[in-house]
Amino acid sequence: MTFMLKNRSVFIASTILVALISIGVLFYYVSETEKRSDEVSTLLSNQLESVSQKMALLGDLNAETGYGGFIHNFKNYVLRRDPAYKERALENYDNIIENISLLRKLAKTQAERNALSDIQETVSAYYKRLYVLKPGLEKGNIFKDDIKVKVDDSVAVAAFEFLYSVIHQNSKSALVQAKQKQAQTAGFIQYGYILIFAITVVACLFIVLINRLQDAHAREKGANEAKSQFLSTMSHEIR
Repeated sequence: MTFMLKNRSVFIASTILVALISIGVLFYYVSETEKRSDEVSTLLSNQLESVSQKMALLGDLNAETGYGGFIHNFKNYVLRRDPAYKERALENYDNIIENISLLRKLAKTQAERNALSDIQETVSAYYKRLYVLKPGLEKGNIFKDDIKVKVDDSVAVAAFEFLYSVIHQNSKSALVQAKQKQAQTAGFIQYGYILIFAITVVACLFIVLINRLQDAHAREKGANEAKSQFLSTMSHEIR
């Protein structure tokens, strides 16, 4: 019992230390959980923003290239030989090159860059043919001119399809990564609860042990006082 009493302060200090550790772990897990949640939100936001930018630029590129855009004005120039259509086509061409340049900066794979190059090469082929024809329409030459300036744009069409599929895949990938991060965060929180519970149990055991130690100390002190009182009384009676 004397040994236990001597180590009473050690048990108290240990209990305080365990309590402080438990509180520290709790604060750590709270802050780390918030940090990881923010990382998930930031990751998803950045990924979706990138996908949104690429989708917007690709949509603009498609519009500048297709119906109502570059090729549309090119065809009208071939049929009507009106310089106004040529000017519109040239304006479309400048916008196309700018959009391709912006999309290249956002491209993450060589395959995407190759697809953009395919589109640019096709558009450039049309662009060069703008200068093959002279202004002013000559009868009987429309079909010959059309054959002369004809461009195989199947490669560009395939490139557009590929780029749209990449954007779709990127959006799915962003959601999958976000879900994985959320699952990791949930697992982290679960392990944190287990650890905090274990520390709390240990702390409670220390507290119970200290209470028992104090009770034993009180009983021993009471017994010693009773013994001293008894001896004092007996000594007095003997005298």
